[in-house]
Formats: sequence, C-alpha cells, structure tokens
Amino acid sequence: MIYSKILSVYSYAGYTYFGLRLQLYDGYISINRQKGYFDEKFELVKQNRPELTLEEAFVETTISASPIRNLDGTDNIPPHSTGAAVDVGIVNQEFKS
Repeated sequence: MIYSKILSVYSYAGYTYFGLRLQLYDGYISINRQKGYFDEKFELVKQNRPELTLEEAFVETTISASPIRNLDGTDNIPPHSTGAAVDVGIVNQEFKS
C-alpha cells in the first residue's frame, strides 16, 4: 500500500518536480534497532533539555521516534517494525533536504 502511494506521487509529479525529489530513508526497522533509535534520541533529549522531567523527555522523543514500550509499561509495536511505515524526505538534486 505504501509503495503504491509513493508511485502515485511520482506519476503525478514526475521523478523530479521543480528540481526536488522524494528520498526514502527507512522502511522496515527491527524491534531491536527501533529500541536503539528511541533510546539514543531519548538520551539526546535529556542531554539537550535537562529542564524536562523524564516523562516530558519521553513524550518529546516520541515526536521523532516510536518507543517499543510505553510510559505505562505496556508494549508498543512501532509501525516501522511491521513494515507499515516509510520515512520520506524532499531533497534537491544535490540530495540536500
């Protein structure tokens, strides 16, 4: 389904549009790798925003990474770990965002 949506964007706009194009970054990510991504970003948020409580830092981290366990301890299955998500960016011809 994601693949067909990306193809429809390309068919609508062409491979490049005003010198810009889609850049696919991530698709499937294993649970272990996702945990690593979240933990790394969580540590960066705590380091860069020391005024935040742990709960606030957790919520801030969820803006850019999905945890494998929620604050209440329940399991969370990140979309990337099921193959249901793709990270897409728009880049110029030099591959700069």
